[in-house]
Amino acid sequence: MKVSVIIPTYNCGKFIEQCLDSLLKQQDFLDFEIIIVDNHSTDDTLKKIDFYVEKDNRISVIRLDENLKQGIARNIGVEHARGDYIMFVDGDDKVSPLFINHMYHKIISDGADMTICRWAPFDNFTGRINYKHGYANFHRLPEKYLTESFTWRDIKEEVYSQSNVPWDKIYKKSFLIDKDVKFPGGMFFEDNVFSFDAIMKAEKITVLDECLIYYRVNRKQAVTARCDKTFFDYLKIFESIKQNLIKQGTWEEMKYNFINYKVRSLFWWWKKIDFRYKKEFFQMIKKDYIEMYNTELGTLKDKRGIWTKTFHLINRVLDNGFWKYMFYLYWDRIFRIEYGVDNHMTMLLSNFSKWYSNYDNKKLNC
Repeated sequence: MKVSVIIPTYNCGKFIEQCLDSLLKQQDFLDFEIIIVDNHSTDDTLKKIDFYVEKDNRISVIRLDENLKQGIARNIGVEHARGDYIMFVDGDDKVSPLFINHMYHKIISDGADMTICRWAPFDNFTGRINYKHGYANFHRLPEKYLTESFTWRDIKEEVYSQSNVPWDKIYKKSFLIDKDVKFPGGMFFEDNVFSFDAIMKAEKITVLDECLIYYRVNRKQAVTARCDKTFFDYLKIFESIKQNLIKQGTWEEMKYNFINYKVRSLFWWWKKIDFRYKKEFFQMIKKDYIEMYNTELGTLKDKRGIWTKTFHLINRVLDNGFWKYMFYLYWDRIFRIEYGVDNHMTMLLSNFSKWYSNYDNKKLNC
């Protein structure tokens, strides 16, 4: 068996047929299996899956007795996979007819541990695919890596700007097993941990500059669209990523990039979360930043690797309570509009200086 495609499902009865149909229409490639791991769906997902299982012996289903979330379901799928290479697809997405064929032959010809392709969003209501996006952040890579292989050290400054989802990639199964690359359990957004762990452990990564998988958007039931307390799990996500770096022995090399990524990401998700949960999320972030200062930032002798914008975002949280923080966000927006980017950058630089006067070499309390 050449390829195993693993699909975690939970109550995606409205979409699973479109997903499976797209996989079964693969051109010039038949040597693959589809392993569906169902997280105890309560709708008609399993009924529709059973129809496909009876129709095509390449499809099998594993029924879980409880919802263990996508990450654990994918791990179970990998354990049962017979293919030499692993691909992941979500049950509400769909793929190009060339998805498996082109990805398989690319990773084989390159002898890579993993290969990444582009993906495009398609609208849940209109069905239109927005090819203009062609996501993958390849534009953040040096141009030579569109045709040459690389490792994380070659793209050290851009590791955390790369795709953080597992379904735009194909992986050598032996790489995932030998390097113990797994999804964490008990949290949402586990894709981030798995994806960055794979990038940090792969000895050879290549890209395929083709758009081959389509991600469904404007679906209210999707985790990323809920904007609720599931966003709190991002704090767990970042701690898991950090612990993986420590275990791998790469924390010292990556800590600056990690802190920049963590702070800007938490700011983004805090802005996106529903207002009902903003205050609680803010308090959790502030507690985390105080701990981060006491254990990481406060011990950095050379802080030049931390972005000025990162210091600005941290200062705003450490200096203020929730409502004052909300006021400053509004003020920052007006400042940009009224006084322009140059003056805004002057303000950011002043925050960098303020760090040394207010926080450096001091112990903060929660």
